[in-house]
Amino acid sequence: MNDLARTYREEGRYRQAEEWSLKAVAAWRSQLGEQNPVTLNAVGDLALIYRGERRYAEAEALSAQVIEGRRKILGPANPDTLASMSDLALIDEDQGKYGQAEPLLTNALDGRRRALGGSHPKTLANMINLAELWIYKRRYSAAEPLLREALAGFENIDPINWRRYQCQSLLGAALAARRSYSDAEPLLTAGYRGMLASKAAIPASSARAIEEAGQRLAEFRNSH
Repeated sequence: MNDLARTYREEGRYRQAEEWSLKAVAAWRSQLGEQNPVTLNAVGDLALIYRGERRYAEAEALSAQVIEGRRKILGPANPDTLASMSDLALIDEDQGKYGQAEPLLTNALDGRRRALGGSHPKTLANMINLAELWIYKRRYSAAEPLLREALAGFENIDPINWRRYQCQSLLGAALAARRSYSDAEPLLTAGYRGMLASKAAIPASSARAIEEAGQRLAEFRNSH
């Protein structure tokens, strides 16, 4: 049930995803209890469905519950605990709560570097998420080295991953903001084209990243 709900979520079919996720959560709670790691996994998935539905208050409450449970059961440095911190940060970021999202992403990244290593895909994705937040906050000089590290990592382990192209687009935006226009344009262009080509592989929850990459490129071209 939970796997089916996750598949529906990745396709953006949130109504069906919620239906099956609620059934899975109820079953796990009944059989294993609220604080079992399997139950917490299912609750975390439900929180992401609510995020996709823009039901942010419910998503935030469930995600915070998962973090608390995983910290108690698995410990603060466990990869699952770190993943739930990152999930909550994205929910906060969707709402423009950058002050709440930043320490969650920073702590999750530090933990993932230690637990998974600097070249793990989840660590690299965390870098991109944090750098994107810094771009929203106009901290371009802080975002640039993190994006370069993430870009090099994806070029080494998975060069056709859509995250690589997102990273190119964001790096181009950071460079443009710092007036490195000749370096910014090819990154903005390659990032947007790469994301368009990777559209089928991008989950529904991240689909807007394509539109955002297109907006960055259009804004650059309109101003230069």
